[in-house]
Amino acid sequence: MDNNPGRAINVEYLEGDGAVEGDTLIVKLGETDFAFSLKDHSFSKFISSTQITVAVMANDTDYTAWFNSSVITPEGIKEANNYDATVGDNDISDPDFTVEEQELIYFLRSLDFDTVLDTVSGIHREADQSKSKAAMHLRVGRIQTANAFDKQAANLEQLAYLLGKANKDYIAHGYQVE
Repeated sequence: MDNNPGRAINVEYLEGDGAVEGDTLIVKLGETDFAFSLKDHSFSKFISSTQITVAVMANDTDYTAWFNSSVITPEGIKEANNYDATVGDNDISDPDFTVEEQELIYFLRSLDFDTVLDTVSGIHREADQSKSKAAMHLRVGRIQTANAFDKQAANLEQLAYLLGKANKDYIAHGYQVE
């Protein structure tokens, strides 16, 4: 564990032979390098109003690595929120979206403030429960189960954030998902 909050983190992407399965993400923390193969790890991110947290979870082994940024400027957070390597176009009429996905997007946009607030709060409560379950399983040595609950908590936090961000009424009330 690195306790130097000012230490720079650099990331490199190494392409393997052929498919993505041979690709590796290298995280450089000071003089230490961590290698995470894409085929053996799952990745999750959470962007708050001031910081970015990334979780790297081993698919079939016993660890999760967490990387937290220091405080990021509002401009940097805005840029991070606008970046999504998995989505090329925000046009929901894109043929890659199914009819069901388009319906979901339109529905999320139509929800009123109170509904989104209650839903986001409920998702945060579930994320907190998943974190508690992860800690409980970690204490008794069930590392894989703890990792699964950690991953679930990170996914729920991201879902709450994206739900709030996708609803103009929620944003208009000045709420920012953290």
